[in-house]
Amino acid sequence: MRTLLFLFLSLLLFVPSSVYAEDTSKKATDTTSKKTDTKTSNNETKKKVSKSSTPKGFVPPKLKQFIKAPYPKVELKKRKNVSVILQLIVDKKGQVAKVTILQSAGKAFDDAAMKAAKQFQFVPATYKGKPVPVRINYRYAFFVKTVKAPTSRPAKRQQPTSRPTSRPVARRTTVKKRTMQPTSTETMLYGYVLERGTRKPIDGATMFFLGQRVKKQVIANEQGQYEVPKLPPGRYRLVIPVPNYKRFQAILRVYRGKKRSVKPGRDRKTKKPIIPIFAGEKQERAWYIRSEGSGLFETVTRERKERREIHRQSLRQEEIKVLPGTQGDPLKVVQNLPGVARTPLNTGFFVVRGSAPDDSRVYLNGHQIPQLYHFGGLTAVLNGDMAKRLDFIPGGFSVAYGRSTGGVIDLQTRKGKDRWHGYLDFDFTDIGLFLEGPLWKGANLIISGRRSHLDAFLGLVLPSDNRAFDLTVAPRYYDAQVKLDWQITKAQSVGIMFYFSDDRLSFLRDEPIGRSNIRGDFNFTTTFYRFQTYWKIAPSKTIEHQLSFDVGLTSTNTNAGAAITVDNANYDFSFRDELRLKPFSFLSFRMGIDTRIRRTELSLRIPNISPPRPEDEPGSGSTSSTLDEYRTIENKQWVMEPAAYFEINWKPVKPLRTITGVRVDYFSRPEQFLINPRFAVSWTVIKPLTLTGSVGLFSQPPSGQEVNPDFGNPLIKSENAIHYTAGLVGRWKCPAALGDICREFTTEFTFYYKHLYDLITSSNQVVIRDGDEVSERLNNQGVGRAYGLEVLIRFPPHKRFFGWLSYTVGRSERQDAPGKEWRLFDYDQTHIFTVLGAYKLGFGFSVSARFRLVSGNPYTPIQGSIYNADTNGYIQIPGKLYSARNPLFHQLDIRLDYELVFPLWKLSFYLDVQNVYNYPNQEGTINNYDFTQTAPLTGLPIFPSLGVKGQF
Repeated sequence: MRTLLFLFLSLLLFVPSSVYAEDTSKKATDTTSKKTDTKTSNNETKKKVSKSSTPKGFVPPKLKQFIKAPYPKVELKKRKNVSVILQLIVDKKGQVAKVTILQSAGKAFDDAAMKAAKQFQFVPATYKGKPVPVRINYRYAFFVKTVKAPTSRPAKRQQPTSRPTSRPVARRTTVKKRTMQPTSTETMLYGYVLERGTRKPIDGATMFFLGQRVKKQVIANEQGQYEVPKLPPGRYRLVIPVPNYKRFQAILRVYRGKKRSVKPGRDRKTKKPIIPIFAGEKQERAWYIRSEGSGLFETVTRERKERREIHRQSLRQEEIKVLPGTQGDPLKVVQNLPGVARTPLNTGFFVVRGSAPDDSRVYLNGHQIPQLYHFGGLTAVLNGDMAKRLDFIPGGFSVAYGRSTGGVIDLQTRKGKDRWHGYLDFDFTDIGLFLEGPLWKGANLIISGRRSHLDAFLGLVLPSDNRAFDLTVAPRYYDAQVKLDWQITKAQSVGIMFYFSDDRLSFLRDEPIGRSNIRGDFNFTTTFYRFQTYWKIAPSKTIEHQLSFDVGLTSTNTNAGAAITVDNANYDFSFRDELRLKPFSFLSFRMGIDTRIRRTELSLRIPNISPPRPEDEPGSGSTSSTLDEYRTIENKQWVMEPAAYFEINWKPVKPLRTITGVRVDYFSRPEQFLINPRFAVSWTVIKPLTLTGSVGLFSQPPSGQEVNPDFGNPLIKSENAIHYTAGLVGRWKCPAALGDICREFTTEFTFYYKHLYDLITSSNQVVIRDGDEVSERLNNQGVGRAYGLEVLIRFPPHKRFFGWLSYTVGRSERQDAPGKEWRLFDYDQTHIFTVLGAYKLGFGFSVSARFRLVSGNPYTPIQGSIYNADTNGYIQIPGKLYSARNPLFHQLDIRLDYELVFPLWKLSFYLDVQNVYNYPNQEGTINNYDFTQTAPLTGLPIFPSLGVKGQF
């Protein structure tokens, strides 16, 4: 029975080749063996076996490791493109047991192809989940690539050679113009095979010209270029079968002589026009093939790099761009991962595993971002299409990161593409431009810019009577990014990046009615400029060194009439130098320097508020302050925070891995030396289950406002936390019946506990400082704890679908002073449930959805109020701190995308609807003037957003 099954599968199965090899010689001719992707055998006239005849439950083998075959030296003078058709027997282990020549291309080519194919490694074929041996056909193609000789001096005629240069250059091929010159006088038809909509060259595409008597096969090179020799007159069917692309077919008629006017015709069966070709004249034509994926969920297998953290979630660009409610912002996608609390009113900060928003750090290419969102959460300041990868580490992160007791988000930007590409994007909030492409060999540029237009729309729709609009403002923002990467050699690269953001907020009318205490000019401006540069060198696989700088200015200006003026400028410089050594496969070292220097200049003009009375409790919400006069504060200070770290990644045995590191920080304000040891371990007990755990010490310096002597405490110290985590990770294969939905999925269960101490809390104590009695304002007497369980079931992007389900149950508590009662943390959320996914429907349509069910945030109830004659107002009497909670939050968001693909460009539309069923989620309460009545403060109602994007 097994023998019959083996023979049956062998007759059915045909696996296209997936081959690439390159010679980097600097001579005028460059010979290369090249892959050819086809879905048909060499004899196109054979009848195809229908899909219905394939046994149910059968999964064909997949090439896992390809061995490059050099172009035979003895054939270099002939300079011809050939293919060798092989028959491979792949056993149950995925190894090639036997190789047979089905179609020869000559002894030299046959030997080279057979030698390489014997070393192939496959993912074995399976039938009903069990590995089975199969016999497959494999096309191994060789081609000759022509390279222009240098033009700085007359090129001497040189013999073709396959001798590689001493330092191969990384493969980066750019088609500067979509024109080419045929290399043979016998050429009849030449041109390109390109992807429809993106103009991406399809390397190795096999073209079949099928006539009644003549059948010709042509293989495109890595630039998608092809040349067809003269064919006898007659009618031909052109077929271009490429994996992951729709099968391309066209009808050609070859005429004798040169180009002339002929009567147009159509094929009777396909109703397609017949394309005239004239054998006496060289003609150029490009063929555009549509991708089956429509550019959405591409399954990519990458080499798994050495992990630096045990608990890390990485997101790819496909998962960032199409989720509803995120506007393509990579940082907003993080809010859907386990361990991240929902922020009220869509504000753009992160509450990670019960830590305060200021306790988590966001990095761009290893350097901290000065501002995440425009106006606190409207949209990210960085274009999501620049993102290569986003890593979210909720706790237990590497010693390479510091100055944080919460979590870490590290956004890595990508390099520009090797061909010019761009788009124009327009939606309800802004208009954006994106452009990328090559500048010179190895150098690629990305330019992005956006401008909001809410101010223009509001100016059109608001009525001229401004009395109905008290305190209405219109936001306006800009942002731009420019990035240049240059791969100097295969081992060395440099890059620079400049990005900036500008937010402005002002009244729509010069004189708003009411609230005369803030009458006059009102504006808010936040601007930052950043310049980054890096140099990376990796002379071997065992050594890698990277040096990077980040320098910039962040400026904030606020004016509220004549009452309040705030001018704050921060001049930042950060420096990171890291060396990685891997002397053995089981042992690696990482060491580096992470330094940050800041110059802060602060100027304030604010109402002078008398200090609180001793009987006022910190954090109670009560106040007995009185408004006396205006006060001016001028403060300038330097802050230096150098750090050094060292880490060992060791695998004593194959299933066990440990990461041990130590970080040493110095903080100048306040002056402290801190040592943070950290340890993480993972152990693969039985495949596919892995046990994980980590423990570490984390320290965070106080902010500049907290150490300011005018409204803080210059003597407070850093906050500290100890992270404990334990988890179980499983990686599972999807059933064969779900081949279009998923290939594999992961399950993760993580328990965490965080002990927080030396927390900065408010104080009403009076202390002696420099011989004077002053208010302490702040101290380090707070402690906290956060613990919980996180669950994540994740399906990575594969063909038509990706998505995940996350659930967090946890508790976060604080104790503001010794002996005080424990209370809930301000942003404590007991249950956080999120399920989301995206599915490609076909015909250019895709749909994505997100549903969230979250516990409401805690708040302090109001028991009553008292009248204050000094201020002619009422003062609230608060109840127990954070003893009440808002109702359960739940919301459904849906996004629909539609893409039109033209030969040279694409046009896409999207409709993003948040809060589809328009549920009024309560985010807080609103009180009347004497605090006797309350009303719920609800969040965003149903909010549709329509956008259009044209790209080439």
